[in-house]
Amino acid sequence: MSFHPKKIKEKHVIAAVSKIQTEQPELRPSTRWLVRIGEDTYPPKEIMQYAREQYDGSDYWSYGGGPPTNKYLERMGFEILDMNTGADPLQIFINKYKKHLAKNGLMDEAYKWQLVEEYKGRPDIRKEDLENELRSINFSNLVYGNAITAMRHIANQRTEEYRECFLKLFNEENSLKDRIQSFDNKTSELFHSIFPENNLSHHQDERTISIFLSYRFPDKYTFYKDSYYKKFCKALGIKHKPKGLKYIHYLELINGFIDDYISKDQELLNMVEQLLPDNAYKDDNNLLLAQDILYTVLDKKNKSGDEDSGIDDIEENNLEIMGIPLNQILYGPPGTGKTFKTKELALNIVEPDFDTEKTDARNEINQKYESHYKKKSIHFTTFHQSWGYEDFVEGIKPILNSTESDSNTVNYCIEAGIFKKCCAYAAHNCYKLMKEQQRNSSIEYDFDELYEAFIDQYRNIDFEPTFPTLTGREVEIFEINKNDSIRARAKGSTSIHVAPLTKENIQKLYDSYPDIDDINNLQEVKETVGVSPRTTEFYAIFKGLKEFENQKFKPVEKENTDLEVNTVDETDIIKKFDAGVYNNAVIQFSQKANPVVLIIDEINRGNVSAVFGELITLLENDKRLGAKEALSVELAYSKSNFGIPSNLYIIGTMNTADRSVEALDTALRRRFSFEEVMPEADLLNHINFEDFNLGDLLNNINERIEVLLDRDHTIGHSYFIKIKSGDIDALREAFENKIIPLLQEYFYHDYEKIALILGEGFVERKESNVSFAKFDNLDKPELLHSYELRKNIGDIEAAIRKLLNRGDEKAT
Repeated sequence: MSFHPKKIKEKHVIAAVSKIQTEQPELRPSTRWLVRIGEDTYPPKEIMQYAREQYDGSDYWSYGGGPPTNKYLERMGFEILDMNTGADPLQIFINKYKKHLAKNGLMDEAYKWQLVEEYKGRPDIRKEDLENELRSINFSNLVYGNAITAMRHIANQRTEEYRECFLKLFNEENSLKDRIQSFDNKTSELFHSIFPENNLSHHQDERTISIFLSYRFPDKYTFYKDSYYKKFCKALGIKHKPKGLKYIHYLELINGFIDDYISKDQELLNMVEQLLPDNAYKDDNNLLLAQDILYTVLDKKNKSGDEDSGIDDIEENNLEIMGIPLNQILYGPPGTGKTFKTKELALNIVEPDFDTEKTDARNEINQKYESHYKKKSIHFTTFHQSWGYEDFVEGIKPILNSTESDSNTVNYCIEAGIFKKCCAYAAHNCYKLMKEQQRNSSIEYDFDELYEAFIDQYRNIDFEPTFPTLTGREVEIFEINKNDSIRARAKGSTSIHVAPLTKENIQKLYDSYPDIDDINNLQEVKETVGVSPRTTEFYAIFKGLKEFENQKFKPVEKENTDLEVNTVDETDIIKKFDAGVYNNAVIQFSQKANPVVLIIDEINRGNVSAVFGELITLLENDKRLGAKEALSVELAYSKSNFGIPSNLYIIGTMNTADRSVEALDTALRRRFSFEEVMPEADLLNHINFEDFNLGDLLNNINERIEVLLDRDHTIGHSYFIKIKSGDIDALREAFENKIIPLLQEYFYHDYEKIALILGEGFVERKESNVSFAKFDNLDKPELLHSYELRKNIGDIEAAIRKLLNRGDEKAT
């Protein structure tokens, strides 16, 4: 019987949703459309695929994305949601690409279609000389040069093992996930068996794998690069996948892009067909075209300086850095690399174009992290039991007064904590962006320079300068105080008890009114500065400042400096933040301004409720400044109005062996996303000793810990990661000083369980020969034997072979 989609009914859709909720399969995301079913939303094509399975047992759904699929769900009464309610980012990509084609053609990119046509179906792994087969293929710039060098070494010295890797990679009967993982792990093992002293990457990563698959099966696969994959996810507002799953996710998104956009744009298809040379691959499935659109729009412009930037348009449409939550916590056992991963995440936020997962990136990650730390775009702290609100937000702190003759004099002031400082820096970034967009190219100075020059002329004078008010009366300056605030009064007055006009409030006027004539009445002054009295004086002094700027001010010519370095005084930034100078900028630009990241290590070791205080509510995305439901509070000590900018990101870490996730404050858990970071034994597979590698060793230890205790107390890979193959001294040191003490802590000196984990090579059994005193009617305890750690492990490799139940025979 022939199938027609009208035969699928509402009951089949409901049954499909029930199956999805029960089995929790990974659904292929839609690039644009969602269908609402109950309280949840789903990709329409995935729903119809599962619904057909409920109807006739087949999971084949041949209809394209968008209206061709959506119409059947709409007829059943389900709501279709268009995720691109504003400017459509993917349509922007296509429009930019067509504009690029009209101007430049495919002269720089046609080689990809030509290479695929020339090398499709290869490498031919049946060739006896596999190295020569790989050498004869032109990979051009599609992979790193180091990847080509590595593949030639492996093909030359581990030919048959490498051939087996390709056989598994090209076996379409197995899942792509398993094939990628197998190829990555096995080629790493082969590479490090050739270069045992080299702890660097083997370079056979997902990018290289994508080239092999695209050459071999160009009708199913296409080229991949991590940089534009992440930007693609950002544009779609979704989170990118971790290593090993990125290429799979990328292909899913690419196919959705093709179905929903590319295949429907006949103008685009015609343009490309006309521009491709005769020896180009006939890309009927548009996989190469989709890849080239993403590369050209998202990556290529950074090198060419082309102003046609698709990603810039996305950011102009207020798409924030997506895929990374504003508040998140990495949790897992000790030694899993949580703290280092915070560096990667922070760099993904502050420098999204930097590929943190590229080959040999660790040193560069550390260098870039230090650079951003110095620029105040990344901040770091560690919670502990004595950490409190006064340290984190603000508190009253003692300061030794060194200016007084009595050096023992102590003053007290309100000092900002690290969280308030981070908020101030994030708000300052919003203000900088606002001024950049407002600034006339001929103006090369800022308010601070102008204000300093203005007040300097009145510091040491023997007369009171006067300035007219809005009503024609005059105001005079009679003092510039130590805080650089102006004390002014009506001309002729002798009053000295007047509130100063602060620099920050005058700056609010300066930012709000480009010209003094823009102020129509004193109510506007009051609303701008937020102070009820002194509005007449504020107007008069601001008028004098503007006249000085237009007639007398000569800015100092500045030397060229690194503009990225934050040269503004931190105290000044915090004062302006407290005074509300940045408020308008934060509301307008916090979705676009450069982000600031606060890393909180060991976040669960502090009393979170006491540390965050009333700011817990403000952490939520929709309560941030710049969001639709933004909230602010009055701080307890400074009484200043406080909110959290939307460009502040918080990354915490938590050791599950110290305190479980469930024990964390409920209010905090609801406002943070949690990502588990577990041991990755595969990272140790290349570290080899006689008859075992450290990946197998860690897996065995952790499997036993999970049975005897739980998975929260497993051991992380970082305890072994720096050991080199064959270095038995480093291996012994890791066990004696790290692994064994950790197990003693876990099991509270229950050496019987430690023996079950480590075996006879590390723990010995001692028979009990205790003689107890005689006592009537009291039974003697049955103490047959006890366990204790061996004082001298001796042959560490033999001990580990016993741990792995491989005896103590050396490998032959």
